[in-house]
Amino acid sequence: ILQSGNLETGAAMLVRTSPLREASLEEWFKSAVAEIKFRDGGPTAKVKPRTIGGRDGRILPFEGIPAGSQLGLKGFMAATEYGEWGYFFLGASGADEWSEYGPMLEEMLDNVQFTE
Repeated sequence: ILQSGNLETGAAMLVRTSPLREASLEEWFKSAVAEIKFRDGGPTAKVKPRTIGGRDGRILPFEGIPAGSQLGLKGFMAATEYGEWGYFFLGASGADEWSEYGPMLEEMLDNVQFTE
């Protein structure tokens, strides 16, 4: 979505999981964030604590043009852990549509639930 430039309108939520192995949540999140490249812009604040699915997590807002895209996006990258797995969430919309879609993406993150 970020690199293909296919998000011309609307919003998207990506969820990716992988084992934490020996990494802390902070290390794992830092690594996942580093994979997201921007040709212009990027993170707009520092990483902050964020509860996700009743678990301790982190969130990092961004705004800019991802590498390989022509479209300006705004959104967040967030992460938490459950069991021995890291969960990475990326919510994004066109920068000019964030006021419309941002609250919906935040609500989706608020409603994450983990089940056994």
